[in-house]
Amino acid sequence: QSGAIKAYVGGINFEHFKYDHVSVSKRQVGSAFKPIVYATALEYGIDPCAYYPVKEITYTNQKNWTPTNGGKQETDRHLNYSLEKALSESVNTIAVKVLEDVGIDAVISQARKMGITSVLPEVPSLALGTAEMSMLELIGAYTSFANEGHVSKPFYITKIEDKFGTIIYEPATTETLPEAFSKETRQLMVEMMKSNMK
Repeated sequence: QSGAIKAYVGGINFEHFKYDHVSVSKRQVGSAFKPIVYATALEYGIDPCAYYPVKEITYTNQKNWTPTNGGKQETDRHLNYSLEKALSESVNTIAVKVLEDVGIDAVISQARKMGITSVLPEVPSLALGTAEMSMLELIGAYTSFANEGHVSKPFYITKIEDKFGTIIYEPATTETLPEAFSKETRQLMVEMMKSNMK
């Protein structure tokens, strides 16, 4: 709830690889971005039991881009999935359809409310996690799901003392950002994300 970090492993061996993959490295986050898309949908009143077709479509306004699914989802292309099922199966085609329904600007706005500051591309593939951000930034956004809708800013130093016990540094307060979404959205998202833990 506070954002305090219990464990922090930035690399495999600092002696040989002096690079922090937690806060410095930025990579495409992939499907880890999808909960932000679905949280936006819930905030915009789309029911978690709303059904979307799995079948891929071609976006002519995006240079005939056709997002597809991997694995067994290809055989299920004529089915309709609820938002919960689509999230639990990480269905690419539905994630893009949901983003299109609520709008890219709305998804970006929701991401900002969740504490994400990195550049977010204003393209439909954003739903598939084409944005690059650090692990620490994404983890900060995810705290809203476990913290009653509030985003906690991650931190790992509570205080620094010298050898005499004199406090050299101590943050004034832990920073908690405003609510990122409603408590109803938070509760629904937690339940939807639980369905992915099989």
